[in-house]
Amino acid sequence: LVLDADALNLLAEENGRMLAEELRAQGAEGRVILLTPHVGEMSRLLQRTIPECKDDLPTCAKILAKRFHAVAVAKDARTVVCKEQGACYLNTTGNSGMATAGSGDVLTGVILGLLAQGMDAPEAATCGVYLHGMA
Repeated sequence: LVLDADALNLLAEENGRMLAEELRAQGAEGRVILLTPHVGEMSRLLQRTIPECKDDLPTCAKILAKRFHAVAVAKDARTVVCKEQGACYLNTTGNSGMATAGSGDVLTGVILGLLAQGMDAPEAATCGVYLHGMA
């Protein structure tokens, strides 16, 4: 299950709490969940300011991954991929131009394509972020 954009905004809202709890439960049971927030969505999900998230994107991504038992792809000029356990991956192939409308949709499509070919979620996210940044 890959969640982006409005799905993430719904999770951050008051009326999305039941969905967030269900998502946490499914992640804890082993369902593969990927969350792909940009810094603004991440700030709403974690109830932090955008500067706080930008200043410590790896920590924020790790918190999100742990909270939802998921792989978190925290999108910025330097995107971070974190899974619940283990180290995070900092991608250096991106740039500030990646903040163009629709760019995150392309990234999500690349990750989904890799998942469809049999990659596990952390590997698909890491490879997808790298390839997307190189394009």
